[in-house]
Amino acid sequence: MNRIIYLDIIRVVAIVCVVILHSASTFLYQFNSIPVNNWQIANIYDSAVRMSVPLFFMISGVLFLKMKNESLEVFFKKRFIKIFLPLLGWSFIYILFRKYILNEDVNIIKDFILSFIRKEYYHLWFIYTLLGIYLFIPILKIIVKNSPKELLYYYVFLFFISNAIFPILTDLLHFDIPNYLLMMQGFSGYLVLGYLLSSFTIRKKHFIFAIIIFILATIFTIYGTYYLTNLHGSFNDFFYRYTSISTIFQSAGIFVVIRYIGEKYRDNIQKTFLYTLITILSLSSFGIYLIHPIIMWFLEHKILNNLETHILIYIPLLAILTYSISFIVIYLMKKIKLLQWMVP
Repeated sequence: MNRIIYLDIIRVVAIVCVVILHSASTFLYQFNSIPVNNWQIANIYDSAVRMSVPLFFMISGVLFLKMKNESLEVFFKKRFIKIFLPLLGWSFIYILFRKYILNEDVNIIKDFILSFIRKEYYHLWFIYTLLGIYLFIPILKIIVKNSPKELLYYYVFLFFISNAIFPILTDLLHFDIPNYLLMMQGFSGYLVLGYLLSSFTIRKKHFIFAIIIFILATIFTIYGTYYLTNLHGSFNDFFYRYTSISTIFQSAGIFVVIRYIGEKYRDNIQKTFLYTLITILSLSSFGIYLIHPIIMWFLEHKILNNLETHILIYIPLLAILTYSISFIVIYLMKKIKLLQWMVP
């Protein structure tokens, strides 16, 4: 199968951002407990990578909304089951992790049964959300393939209004406005946005504009989060939301930037070892997402716990080690036939 280089690059960037995000998140809830400069450093790191999860949804939009029509049976065998089975396997692992490492009061059998409908560890919410989106993709694909571009832009516009503008009016301005766009809430808009951003010719002016959008959106998140947190006296994650106004623009900006670079230098990349490396890292991203909290916990509590006061260095060091070790473990798991189903 011919791989789309820029999507592989985006996938690698997205998982790296997830790991950085989780490396910084602990400190954000310590506002007023740690020096404000240290808190702001964590805020900067985290604000710069909020596009992490939206990028995964946008990749899904490019891949699934552009692919040929296939029956529901084929779609669910190839897509849904491929995600659902690893979810059950890793849910069981995290149940054991919580019981025997975190010493939580866990009923293994009961919690495993409940894992069919609820997450057993904080990061697994994304997998359940992805499965929900998969249920909707066959319908969304029909809409996309049979609609003019204007209608798709209208779809993204309603997604933006419902998920980004209404919360500002309601939560920040305390302006009670009913949201009658409930069917537009969630992440489906990111799939259509990814599809649209992959469907037009990107020129240098678009590339430069996208860089500016990304930088401005990141700065907006940094200062908006600090302002609201300082105002309320505790961490406020309003602009950290994956559908916040700044995150949507940040995600769209970096998507265009990476697509431009990936397509412009595609031939050069394909001639080097970099292409193989990007492909291997991309194919390991799902597994890295699933395992990285366990690796991160051991690094935080057993190895790097004495470095926490040096936040500027600690966060990237934790992220680099977590990503690297997670990749090695997943790469080895992919080589073991009995474990391959857990890291597709």
